[in-house]
Amino acid sequence: MRKSVISAFILCAVLAGAFFWIYPSLPFSGCAFFDDTALQLYGIISRAQPPDRIIVVEITEEDTRRLKQQWPFSRALFARAFRNLAESEARVIGADILFAGRMTDPAADRALKETLQALNVPVIFAAAQGPGGHPVLPAAQLRELVTIGYANVPRDRDGVVRRARMAWPDRETPRFSFPARVAEAYTQKKLTYVNDSLRIGNDPIATQPDGTLTFHSIHPPRKFTRYSFTDIVHNSFPAAEIGGSIVLIGTTMELTHDRHRTAFGEMPGVYVHANIVHSLLTRRTGVPLPVAVQAVLAAGLILGVWILTVRAPLLPAVLLSCGLFLLVVWMDAALLFLGKEIPSGRILFSGALFLCGAGMYSSFRFKRQLSRIKNNLTRDPLTKLSTPRFFYDRIRLELKQVPRRVPRVIVVYLKGMEEAMEQKDYPEVTHFWRHFAEFLYQQGPVWTLYHREFLLGMSARGLSAQWYCRRLAHFTEDFFPVRVTAAEIHAAPDLALPETVMACADALKEFKGTVLPPEHTPHVTGGGERGSSDGLTPFFQETEQKNRALLQSIEQLKRQEQKNREAFLQVITSLIAALEAKDPYTEGHSQRVAKYSLLLAEKMHLSREEEQFLRRAALLHDLGKIGIPDTILHKRGALSEEEFAQIRTHGNVGVQILKVIREFENILPLIQYHHENYDGSGYPHGLSQHLIPRGARIIAVADVFDALTTGRSYKKAFTVEETVEELRRMKGKRLDPELVEYFIEALREHDLYRE
Repeated sequence: MRKSVISAFILCAVLAGAFFWIYPSLPFSGCAFFDDTALQLYGIISRAQPPDRIIVVEITEEDTRRLKQQWPFSRALFARAFRNLAESEARVIGADILFAGRMTDPAADRALKETLQALNVPVIFAAAQGPGGHPVLPAAQLRELVTIGYANVPRDRDGVVRRARMAWPDRETPRFSFPARVAEAYTQKKLTYVNDSLRIGNDPIATQPDGTLTFHSIHPPRKFTRYSFTDIVHNSFPAAEIGGSIVLIGTTMELTHDRHRTAFGEMPGVYVHANIVHSLLTRRTGVPLPVAVQAVLAAGLILGVWILTVRAPLLPAVLLSCGLFLLVVWMDAALLFLGKEIPSGRILFSGALFLCGAGMYSSFRFKRQLSRIKNNLTRDPLTKLSTPRFFYDRIRLELKQVPRRVPRVIVVYLKGMEEAMEQKDYPEVTHFWRHFAEFLYQQGPVWTLYHREFLLGMSARGLSAQWYCRRLAHFTEDFFPVRVTAAEIHAAPDLALPETVMACADALKEFKGTVLPPEHTPHVTGGGERGSSDGLTPFFQETEQKNRALLQSIEQLKRQEQKNREAFLQVITSLIAALEAKDPYTEGHSQRVAKYSLLLAEKMHLSREEEQFLRRAALLHDLGKIGIPDTILHKRGALSEEEFAQIRTHGNVGVQILKVIREFENILPLIQYHHENYDGSGYPHGLSQHLIPRGARIIAVADVFDALTTGRSYKKAFTVEETVEELRRMKGKRLDPELVEYFIEALREHDLYRE
């Protein structure tokens, strides 16, 4: 017993240890539940003061209406905002906005530059670490006038932001983050990064080797003092509240896709940066304990769980183990005050895995012990066969099964067995019964010794009395010279089974053959247990039928709704197909763009829902061309400025057609912005980089590929190889570089392109 306990402990400990080491690479979010719980407990215990030194200026959809401008706003507006904030004596101004490239209005750029030159307030502009590690910086004419901080926020594998990157130490000159630069400007202490530690002046802030740390101050947006960008531009805000504060400007619009999931819910990027700045200023940051310390804590938890599992009953052991888990969470919350943290999810899930293994072992051991107790109570100590009472109870239980089964009872008469037993000594008798009981239970589920020479058994798998008679005769001939006869009884509900068995035994004593014929088998009625009804069965059956009918109706409605959606989409698609059919060069264009878009989406491992949205948007991306005259659409020569201006409106026209349909509201941005260029030179709004919705960037790649490979009336079609080279030349200009590479790989995987 002790050996099996030790083996179970080692096996469970190995499994828990393996989970402990692979934990950092696990993608699912359940592991981080305890980490987030500890952080929330820390926030409650510490009673963190609201961040009154940080003011957030929000840019929302309401500002676009009030200022009567589309995003991105004119830089002249930012110049006015910065000037008003500086006049209100703001201590630091941080703009969580990429001022990359030049605007179409040189006067706006000049106004912003002149304002920055005149300001006596530190201004921090956001930059971004682009694909492949290439930085996306503010415009060259602005860099010398501001401090640059990188606004990238690392996400954990479950997509939740719990850490902040302070620096990129893999460079000769470390790049610092946007929040770190803001904290540096506010404290007026130089920012350095030495030996995996961030320093603001002489104050060290421990970080991990990759330059990240965990920030413990997470306040929801409502905790911050907030103003709208329009109020700042129009100077309609209380200047006294701005004085001496950090002012962070950022967008909260869905259009910019700058939203992050945190342990306290989803919030815009500017508020994530505001919380990181508040954590740096209040020293609410931390790094995990060394892995060796984590392993020791996990081993201690596992040992405690094992002791409880072995020493205590199962339910109290589970409850006490849950108490140990809560203790670890509280310990994690307490260590946050010291700037350290335990990845409690890593430790607790290892302990939980061990608890499951130990619980399964305890359950198995309990069932085995229960089986032994049951056998001791329901089996004869000498013969190892079931007691007669247990046999009859088992028959009654079979009769109560739904659907009802009528068990067949085999009555076996071993004539001469009593006399043979008397001639054997006790060890020989026990040896016989041990082997005979094992043999009988291989032939049927339950057997009992009715008398010294009579056996009762329940037939298994519909086997006949003749079969049992032959098997038992073959087995007993090696031990005793006995004569075997048998009878079969159908234990119907109205049968008095004990009386029938008694009468059948008397008949077998007088019977000279092997198997008693059915017509000679006695049947005594009147003593059986009839099934009773509690009167609720019809009610339950009727309720079940109604529930089933209701579920079927719901499924039918869902199928009908899906059919209606598909039918409407097919109607719209047919209109587009009819429009494209007027020109042999564009016929089937939307279908092919949808096909290529899904090819790229599959390569990027997008969700089924995103793929569905993308397919619809790709099919409908040129719907707005319905409103453009055929003379322009099918013109063979170059378009005039006025004609091209009409072409540019087809994205907005398509949105106007579809916006009244609620099911299409998620795909409207993809249709409106599929002609935006990655470098900001596209239309209708000149969006750039990740301000363009990802779906629109995917459709742009597919659209260009189809246009090049099908050709037009004024130019011949490119080969796939020529098209791929053209796509590569468009990287970073018209198309997203990362998506282009994904698309080329997808073409290669589907044998559409070879190097």
